[in-house]
Amino acid sequence: MRPKEVVSAGVRPGDLDKAGSAKGLLKHVVEAALAVAAMALAAGCDGAPIYDAGGRHVARGSVSDRREWRAEGSAQPPAHAIDGNINTAAVASPATPGAQITVDLGRPCLFNMVALDHGRDDRAFAGRVELLTSMDGTNFTRRLEVGGTRRVTTLLPVTPVLARYIRLRVSAAGGHGWSVAEIHIQ
Repeated sequence: MRPKEVVSAGVRPGDLDKAGSAKGLLKHVVEAALAVAAMALAAGCDGAPIYDAGGRHVARGSVSDRREWRAEGSAQPPAHAIDGNINTAAVASPATPGAQITVDLGRPCLFNMVALDHGRDDRAFAGRVELLTSMDGTNFTRRLEVGGTRRVTTLLPVTPVLARYIRLRVSAAGGHGWSVAEIHIQ
């Protein structure tokens, strides 16, 4: 790989000096991903493949059974966001910044995608949504923020995340209320 190609791939020349080469840098990235996957397996996550935004297989892990999940938050009733029924929804109306749903997965799990299905009202999405995660339910780390979209809002962290708690929070209101009929986590 020529230096210009490396820079266009998002790797800075200084990164190559630290790793010795682009191949060395890639080795460090793969080792880090495998370490996260090993932690997930040790925490009780197993089996299912995890894919990156481009659809490439990244690691193995899984999310706990939906029956183990618990939800709370200002969107009411929060349990409707995880009940497996697209015809029910947790709703925050109006969708003011700070409205949220927190899902306890029951144990730490590795994931790289969260999708919010807004159900029947394709206008009931937030202007912007944040994804925050935690291992203890108290100290949350902001992972990313995306613009809300009609019907389904998808959040794709750059790298797989190991967490027990997932918080979805409105950071900018949409034109209508915020409806979450189902939360899908992979």
